[in-house]
Amino acid sequence: CSVQFGRVVQGMNLGFPGAMAVRTIGVNRRNGDAGDSDAYLPLVTSEEQSNVGAGVLYLGPDPFSVFAEAIVASEAQAAGVQAWALPAPVMIQIGVPSGNWDKEQGIIAKGPGGPIRVKLPQDAVPGSMVTCKLGPKPEYRIQVPPGASQGYVIRLLKANMEDVTVQVPQGLQPGDSFDVTPPALVVRVPETAKAGDYVVISQIVRGMDGPPKEDFFKVCVPDGVQPMEHFAALLPGPEMDGI
Repeated sequence: CSVQFGRVVQGMNLGFPGAMAVRTIGVNRRNGDAGDSDAYLPLVTSEEQSNVGAGVLYLGPDPFSVFAEAIVASEAQAAGVQAWALPAPVMIQIGVPSGNWDKEQGIIAKGPGGPIRVKLPQDAVPGSMVTCKLGPKPEYRIQVPPGASQGYVIRLLKANMEDVTVQVPQGLQPGDSFDVTPPALVVRVPETAKAGDYVVISQIVRGMDGPPKEDFFKVCVPDGVQPMEHFAALLPGPEMDGI
């Protein structure tokens, strides 16, 4: 079988704003031979442009996703209120009330870090159980380039010069599309915090070598988010997940 890798090639004008050229490298596991081929994946910002054959569609900003700032452990106590956070996506199973409820306000559910307000799907059936997926919205939609398949790796150069690596999910073929979300933590807003306040979150990182370590971040609660609601804290780093 073969594994595909990608290397960003800069300086190519592909006719679209923010266009990017990606060089794909196929490596044969059995003999180690490598062969290069170019796949040009323009970055576009509308479905209309995407329909003319562009490979990477920018899906727009997510108002409930904000960037997290890394801090050292000694700064955590003074940087803000401690908040619960888990790697996205977080799946919560909720019982739909049998009576009437405000679909815009959502309902209070039992979450891993305490009570959390979640909006139910519009088609939720009273008295049933639904599973809600909490996390950031996808940032890009990528069309699988010709010759690519499962396991193919594409590297993108974002507008902020961040180098991002994504992998074609299982079962997709050339011409198929998949969405890409940034790495994030789902943050529950503490009862004592409000929009504009900083909260402190952390995650345990387990590397290949050495003991686990705890990374700390501070993040500002975005506008429109109330106590016991949730938002996504986007983590530093180049890796993104295909979903």
